[in-house]
Amino acid sequence: MSDDVIVAKASKRCKRDLNCDKCMQFIASPLNFYAVPRGKHYPRTINTKNVMLFVTKGKLMVNSPEYNGITLNEGQFVLHAMGAEMETLTLTDVECTSICFSDARYICETSFIDIMDNMSQPLFYAPLTMNMPLRLYLEGFRYYIDEDKICNKFYQAKSLEIAYILSNYFSTQELIKFFYPIVFYRNKFCDFVLNNYTKFDSLEDLARWGGYSLDVFLCLFKNIYKEPADEWIKRNKLDMHSPKKKITHEQTSQ
Repeated sequence: MSDDVIVAKASKRCKRDLNCDKCMQFIASPLNFYAVPRGKHYPRTINTKNVMLFVTKGKLMVNSPEYNGITLNEGQFVLHAMGAEMETLTLTDVECTSICFSDARYICETSFIDIMDNMSQPLFYAPLTMNMPLRLYLEGFRYYIDEDKICNKFYQAKSLEIAYILSNYFSTQELIKFFYPIVFYRNKFCDFVLNNYTKFDSLEDLARWGGYSLDVFLCLFKNIYKEPADEWIKRNKLDMHSPKKKITHEQTSQ
């Protein structure tokens, strides 16, 4: 099962006698609500997943390579890509919802293909404005959390709903700007790995060379490559020195 299907936290269960944390479909919830007082600063860190951030009350300053010190007002939202640095500061009391995911295909297949076929780097980035379907979506999510009436199936449904809203109520050009950083930072990380993984004997040295802490590097690697870094690197180093690989390379060079 994909790790991007939204499911419930173990501590958040419906009132029936179910033990959701023992369910085979259980993962930690990527959709969360926050109420944060004015003046709270979250220092610059590297995202280990893609984060959609929706401000439903107050003013929030966000700082990242794409959104350089802009203020998000109530009713606006942005996306910070996996691998990008981000920091935030609450300028007022703030309420917001975040959705975290690692799979770039967080919209329907048809929209994803259309976006990728027309993908180009935007000249500038600006927050998107919530429409009525999106506001109702977030209000409904908040209501169910307050009532403690959520479970794994609920989160799966909400995952499909946000994908539907983005695909059907925002233009292709808006979605290209919104999702482009995911492609950019994924490619940047993959290029770094492919160009450098044979040069180092330890993951610590490889991570340090790229400017990552080991924990962040390992998490990014697992989210992008869908397997642990040590297993991937070991297998590819062995494949690179296998006779079959050498023959293939020689044939390609001719």
